Amino acid sequence: MMKKLALLAVAFGLSLAVHATSAFAITDKEAESFVEDLIDQAIHALKIDPANEAERRQAFQSLLTDKFDIDGIRQRVLGRAWRDATDAQKAAFADVFDDYILNIYVGQLGPYNDEVVRLKRTEQMSDDEMIVFSEVVNDNGPALRLDWRVHRINGDGLGVLDVAADGASLLRAKRDEFKEVIQRSGIDGLIERLKELNTKYAES
Repeated sequence: MMKKLALLAVAFGLSLAVHATSAFAITDKEAESFVEDLIDQAIHALKIDPANEAERRQAFQSLLTDKFDIDGIRQRVLGRAWRDATDAQKAAFADVFDDYILNIYVGQLGPYNDEVVRLKRTEQMSDDEMIVFSEVVNDNGPALRLDWRVHRINGDGLGVLDVAADGASLLRAKRDEFKEVIQRSGIDGLIERLKELNTKYAES
């Protein structure tokens, strides 16, 4: 499940300046409880037989909706291109990107193999942003470090902004990949590329 859990995120948080503690500040206990619940939900999805694609897809869709800041992820994965995009391009990208991420989860994550996820510590980044450090342990190799960057969404609940696997930000890798496509073909080219990948998945 090391690589599986490492795929469960594609976002990079903005590091905010630390101010006096606000009413919306994230506590260690709140962040740890949030990540523990996320991991339980991820394991539930992974335990669903890959042959039961519809049920598995719904479980991962619920995980994305419940635990990830999808709006923030879309903006951060495009970086400057998001700011330059038209409203129509943003809407089109949102449609294909959300399907693309869901297809990755459903298509590439195999069954759960009884790996154990342990929370290690937390690190406060700002009043409303925190990193929860964890490790995935199994009997077949070294532990995998997973760092969950979570933040407060609109003064309400929490959402994942990024997951780093052994220190490597998953969003940064995806953002670099998208940037190359945008440089060659623009954001419309990226949208078309994601459409092609989604179509190939649907036909497979």
